[in-house]
Amino acid sequence: EKRIPASYPFTADTYTGFGGVMLCTDYNGAPHAYDLACPVERSRDVRVAINSDLLAECPKCHSLYDVFALDGGAVGGAAARDHYGLTVYRTGPGPQGEYLTVTY
Repeated sequence: EKRIPASYPFTADTYTGFGGVMLCTDYNGAPHAYDLACPVERSRDVRVAINSDLLAECPKCHSLYDVFALDGGAVGGAAARDHYGLTVYRTGPGPQGEYLTVTY
């Protein structure tokens, strides 16, 4: 709906999660994908972003999630208190091995 990034060739068959998809790698370089929607806020318009401490932070409730070492687990705020974590998507090689595939 927001077409971010604008240069991506979105089609009718393109699915980008509830709040969008965050792609990143862990400290060993393995790819990971998470839904950008904060599970505390439960709104597709409230999206986490990486802050200066390298944690994904919700701009509304300020919950903190570690996407680089704890698989999107909460480390602060209401999400940690209530034991929420970011929705994790599976990643793997595409059919020919040259692309990354993200699935639910």
